[in-house]
Amino acid sequence: MEQGFFEKQSPSSRVKAEIVASYFDIWGRIITRAPRVEKIVYMDLFAGPGRYEDGSESTPLMVLRRALRDEGLRAKLVTIFNDRNRAHIRRLRHCIAELPGIESLRYAPVLLDQEIGQRQAKQLAATKLAPTLLFADPCGLKGLSRELIAAVLKGFGSECVFFFNYEALNRCISAPEAGTVVEDLLGPDESASLQRALGALRPREREERIVSALERSLGRIKGRYVLRFRFKKSRNRTSHYLVFATKHQLGYGKMKEIMAARSSSAEDGVASFEFDPTSVGQPALRYEYRRLDRLGHEIAEAFAGQTLTVEDVYERHNVGTPYILTNYKAAVLRLEQASLVTADPPAAERRKDATGAPTLGDSVKIAFPKL
Repeated sequence: MEQGFFEKQSPSSRVKAEIVASYFDIWGRIITRAPRVEKIVYMDLFAGPGRYEDGSESTPLMVLRRALRDEGLRAKLVTIFNDRNRAHIRRLRHCIAELPGIESLRYAPVLLDQEIGQRQAKQLAATKLAPTLLFADPCGLKGLSRELIAAVLKGFGSECVFFFNYEALNRCISAPEAGTVVEDLLGPDESASLQRALGALRPREREERIVSALERSLGRIKGRYVLRFRFKKSRNRTSHYLVFATKHQLGYGKMKEIMAARSSSAEDGVASFEFDPTSVGQPALRYEYRRLDRLGHEIAEAFAGQTLTVEDVYERHNVGTPYILTNYKAAVLRLEQASLVTADPPAAERRKDATGAPTLGDSVKIAFPKL
């Protein structure tokens, strides 16, 4: 990490840690209850010292605190924390030892001080892993590779969250020495295609092309469902992304809810999936259009002539969109109020919320008229 990085936790670092720790909590509770699962693994390959100099806890301690609250996690969780900086590992070991109840973990945390590279990726690829949640948060790009991510994603119940330093990659991608770095992360095909296409693009188009190439690359190594959460350096510049890759739609939906809740802004209730430190505490902007009205139009067109439960509408439509389940419910309620769909049971027979408005359960059936 850069000198001074661990002096004080930035708002962006706090949000990033909260997203990872919150998802670990949900993932761990689900996987430990799966049949024939005897162990699960949380692996942090760039762990840091565990605590900032201002006293704020970073991801390793936040994850362990959540594990200590759950009996199933205490019995089955194996944690592996690595950092090439031996001083960080010594400090992290001390911080972990101070956690109340840490001795109740069946498996004591494993702490390593390895330089992450091709050798570790090959070792993981050759190992049959227990269900594993990998968190990779390098300072730059070194150590993060497609091979490493693929080595984890191959296993049952295994998922990956990683820090993608867009700013660093964007700086180096056109440099002669960038070939290996970009290929390690994107693979040779995506890397070559990307470097040919970038020259004529404007900054925002360039950014979208790079991140989309990353998502396609993950799709080829079992990362069927991918989410990106953008961290801004300023209103017009991106610092990095937190990227989540999984084989399962359940995990995708759970992480989507978490990322939406930690977005710094929303339009008509639809989360931005980004954190802008300059907008924290600022009043929301007014927009000329309503995102939920657009969503209502999309689903009315996509499911014309069909009758589906609210849950089915969400599951069939949400992948690749910024919408979460509550957005779908709000959009369907607007359609119902405008008599553009019919619901079974109808609004008059459903439970009311605190304001007296009808609610919409997951199992309510929605009939979309033919166009």
